[in-house]
Amino acid sequence: MFQAIRDWIEREPTLAQREMLARDLQNPWFRAAWTIVDLPRRYFMPILYTCFGLFVFLAFLGTGVLDPLLDLIYYR
Repeated sequence: MFQAIRDWIEREPTLAQREMLARDLQNPWFRAAWTIVDLPRRYFMPILYTCFGLFVFLAFLGTGVLDPLLDLIYYR
């Protein structure tokens, strides 16, 4: 199931979608708006997701939920 979702997200755009984007990128106003929208998605969101994942991991670490797992790793 997860592979099907991943395939749907990472699917290639159709030829019509590529042509439409190529035509729209010729417009300087669209290109400016595309850059403003694309920069946070490309650079900021991976940093945000990494920080959130680290926060969740540290929260679980602080509650003791991961202690049995850590015992398996460190006290082997």
